[in-house]
Parts: sequence; structure tokens; C-alpha cells
Amino acid sequence: MVKIDIEPLEPFPEEPVTPAPVEELLGIAPDWLGGQSVDDYIRDARRT
Repeated sequence: MVKIDIEPLEPFPEEPVTPAPVEELLGIAPDWLGGQSVDDYIRDARRT
């Protein structure tokens, strides 16, 4: 026979979820936007 004792689990305290700034994400591939600023790229992407 196997017996397992489990203690009560406590959740981790919640941390506010904040997305990473676009500038940080683009730092890994700075030419991804073809030289456009983030604002211009998003403006153009929303037009299509």
C-alpha cells in the first residue's frame, strides 16, 4: 500500500499582467517594420 500526504496548496500572489512594450519586442529584429516607426506600422496595418 502507498500513502501520499498532501498539504494544502496556496496560490501564488497575483501580479499585475502588463504586456511588454512593443519597442522591447522589436529590439530582437529592428528591421522587421521596414524602417517604419511602430505607430506608422500599426496605422498602416489597421487600414488594410
